[in-house]
Amino acid sequence: MKLIECHVNNFGKLSDFSYNFSEGLNVINEENGFGKSTFAAFIKSMLYGLEDTKRPSLSENDRKKYEPWQGGAWGGSLTLSSDGKTYRIERSFSKKASLDEVKIYDTETGRLTDKFSEKSPGESMLGIDREGFERTVFLSERDIDEKKVNNSVSAKLSRLTGVAFDMAELDSANKILDEERKYYQKHGGSGAISDVTKKISELEFKKAELLSLEKKHDSDAKAIAEKENEIRLLKDKVQKEAEDAKDNALKKERYAEYKRKLSEKADYDLRTEKILEFFGGKMPEKETLFSFNSLKDELLKLDKDKSNLESELNSYPEVPRENEISDALFLSLKIKENQEKVQILEAKKSDTGALKAKKIKIFAILGAAFSALGAGLAFLSLPLLLIALPGIFLLAAAFITAKKENSSAMENELDKVTEENAESQEKLSSFLAEFGYSAERFEFAISEFRRITKEKELLSAYLKSKAERIAEIHEKCNEIISVFPIIDEYPAIELATKIDNYIYLSSNSERLQKECLELSQKFDFSEIDRNPSESVENFSEALIQKERELSLLKNVFSLDETALEELDEINASIEGLKETEANFRYKYEIIKKTKIYLESAKDSLTAKYLGKTRDAFSKYAEAVSKSRENFGVDTSFAVTKTENGQTRTKESFSKGLQNLYNFALRLSFSDSLYEGELPFLMLDDPFAYFDDSKLASALSLISELSKTRQIIYFTAAKSRT
Repeated sequence: MKLIECHVNNFGKLSDFSYNFSEGLNVINEENGFGKSTFAAFIKSMLYGLEDTKRPSLSENDRKKYEPWQGGAWGGSLTLSSDGKTYRIERSFSKKASLDEVKIYDTETGRLTDKFSEKSPGESMLGIDREGFERTVFLSERDIDEKKVNNSVSAKLSRLTGVAFDMAELDSANKILDEERKYYQKHGGSGAISDVTKKISELEFKKAELLSLEKKHDSDAKAIAEKENEIRLLKDKVQKEAEDAKDNALKKERYAEYKRKLSEKADYDLRTEKILEFFGGKMPEKETLFSFNSLKDELLKLDKDKSNLESELNSYPEVPRENEISDALFLSLKIKENQEKVQILEAKKSDTGALKAKKIKIFAILGAAFSALGAGLAFLSLPLLLIALPGIFLLAAAFITAKKENSSAMENELDKVTEENAESQEKLSSFLAEFGYSAERFEFAISEFRRITKEKELLSAYLKSKAERIAEIHEKCNEIISVFPIIDEYPAIELATKIDNYIYLSSNSERLQKECLELSQKFDFSEIDRNPSESVENFSEALIQKERELSLLKNVFSLDETALEELDEINASIEGLKETEANFRYKYEIIKKTKIYLESAKDSLTAKYLGKTRDAFSKYAEAVSKSRENFGVDTSFAVTKTENGQTRTKESFSKGLQNLYNFALRLSFSDSLYEGELPFLMLDDPFAYFDDSKLASALSLISELSKTRQIIYFTAAKSRT
């Protein structure tokens, strides 16, 4: 048995809680107060319900203990697998057990199943009751109470080893046998056997007195017996005639059915022949039909693929053609080229302006100097014009130079390039905007255009190949169906329909042929006209007459019957007492022999009863303790240990060692009690008192066990995971 999933509606502190169990080891590591023990109790309650007890203590009253903290309805569901099938147990609990509700579903069919006990499905699935579950499948730090040996555990161990009763009950059986022996025969000769012998002697004496009365009634008794025999024979004849009449009616019904089925078969055969004529007297080969159907299936798939490809192709956005993309790239390159020209021209312009300013400055300075010199030398009576004339010429040259540089062709070229660049940028922006992109995303847009164009070309090529294959399949289908006299506008459908009809009609014709043959072999239709009703009436009248005669004989016989009734009672009593005496003596001998056999078998029975459990216990105890010890387990599941020739009980061990033996004993129960499918194991922090070495060994052991069974391990400490 394995757990699959569970959901807790309300249970104790848990509310709206779900858990999916996995194969192997499930570790539920939560801090104290989370509700781990409540979760474990929920799983147990799903399998076994909650006991209806009035104990006030919460530790002894689970129904009271796990009533939801927030109030309201409580319960949930548990899904598990058992014997290869999956079931879901749904329970709701109330304050009274009589108001609890439980439903068990077969998850494969979704229907309720009555395969298991609703009150305790766990007992049906595992073969043990609630206490046995707590001692085998549910492992915790709690000890096994040796004073309360669970009957279901002992009983199951007994059944698995071929033992009919528990070792613990041998002493009780001996006491019961001894009491039974005394009942039948006590020392001194008294007892039930002696009492019966005395009663038989008394009744034998009375019987002898009544035997003389019995002889005169023998002839009457013989006559009555003969008459009863005649009546019995007549009743048999009446019954036989009635059965013959019933058989005859059944034959008529079956004959009508036989004729109807022959008519139906003839109709099917006629319709089959017409279809066969359609195919020219020969049905198509299986290979032809298989090929045709395969092509139809492929055609349906191709049509669907083609439609999907067309939809996908239509979903792509519109993109420019390659020549338009090339034009856009040319514009982009031209813009970059013009931008570089602008930078170069602006640099040249800057250099030219500086040179022009320098020239003007030089001419102006020289002109001003000469003019000043002319004015300064006027006192020398030199002609003013002669002296100032060079300065005037230099000033004029500066003016002409400035004017000439302002009308330079460089500025015209810069304006032309700038204007041309603006036009190119406008064209490029307009082009990109048409497809939803800005000029800043030019390179990304060009990449997207080409990616989409390439994908559309691939899809178009794939779509073309699909269309070519569809045309090819249509041509092949037409080649197949062209050999048949098709008159329908949908030849493929017509051909398939006729073939299906032929198969249907042929199979029904064969079925009717077989049924008609079975009817003709089972019933002889040549005798269906015989009518036995007149014979039944004649035998019935004779039977009535014989019964009247018997009644008269019995009335006469009953006159003396009263006196002989006591004889019959005595005979019956004597026979009964003799049987009782023989039975008593037989039981007495059986009891004596049973006591002898029971005593002689006691020693060997112990080894047989606990052998498998002891071996498993030793294996697990040694796996955890990493040492070989002389362990013992008696019929009360008490663990002992032999050291230095002395046997020590579990109470003398440390708490950690007691927990180790308790853990090993529960695992040994799990191995011993279940054959075939192993159940899951629930471990509610059973390692609290283990030291580091034993804890590591125990964790390694459950990890190994989880390879072959499901384990749900609850713990509050990370160190114990």
